[in-house]
Amino acid sequence: MPSFLLPKALVIGTKAASQDKRPEKWRHIDPLSGNVLYCDWCEPGFYMNRVCTEKTPTECLPCPWDGYTEHFNREYECRRCSDCRRENEHVKIECSATNNRICQCDDGYYRLFEFCLLHKKCPIGHGVTKKGTPEKDTKCSRCKTGTFSSTMSATEPCRSHTNCSVWGECVVRRGNRS
Repeated sequence: MPSFLLPKALVIGTKAASQDKRPEKWRHIDPLSGNVLYCDWCEPGFYMNRVCTEKTPTECLPCPWDGYTEHFNREYECRRCSDCRRENEHVKIECSATNNRICQCDDGYYRLFEFCLLHKKCPIGHGVTKKGTPEKDTKCSRCKTGTFSSTMSATEPCRSHTNCSVWGECVVRRGNRS
């Protein structure tokens, strides 16, 4: 169903909600009276301590240290921020009341699922075509004719063979991929 047909209170996580535009109130049935109530959402950085009643509004409290809520919500507790305690990772962005802590792999490593793995080294005769990033592994390709790689490396591309004629010299032995 297109989002424009959904009630605005159900369109959480869309552009409107992510720009901190307050959503319409949410429907709640009071368990004591059985009446339908429309309660306010808690703002990002807060959680719902008590749902609204016929006499009181929704009670929201700020997230505690190391907790967060990113969107307007009716959660009874804040989400716990991620830890960056795994091997070969560090904090890229610190936790705040409105965003989770973001962990990133150290230089020379990339994330695969939950782990930071060492970037692959291209074998001799192959060069780096795309250097590894904290999110992606190194990409290697076999060296093309006229190029070589004589070392295993996670950073070095294939290099061109020496052009002997530029130096006024002749080829004694042709180069290969390694």
